[in-house]
Amino acid sequence: MDKEKTTLIDQYSKKSGFEVPENYFEDFASQFEQQHLSTTRVVWNRWRSWVYAAAVFTGIFLVGFGFVYMQDTIEEKNMEYLASDLYIDTVIQELSEEELIEVILANNDLYSND
Repeated sequence: MDKEKTTLIDQYSKKSGFEVPENYFEDFASQFEQQHLSTTRVVWNRWRSWVYAAAVFTGIFLVGFGFVYMQDTIEEKNMEYLASDLYIDTVIQELSEEELIEVILANNDLYSND
């Protein structure tokens, strides 16, 4: 009976039938690194073209924005210059001849090399 019992235990024991391969835990870290690096390479290869395209569109947008902004500032400066010339013209027209001569002489005194 003991013999039958041991054969039954051996036959129906709770062994899973799976075994851990030799040096599995010693090599696990290096295997994990290799698998992880290959996954990140695959992900980068998938997204690389989209990242490059986004960078190109961003560059085009920034360059275009720069040109538009520069054009606006140039126009603003021109408007300021024209406004100042128009203002000077109106002031000169309102001055009498005597006052105009005084202003010119005062400016000449400032710029003379005496």
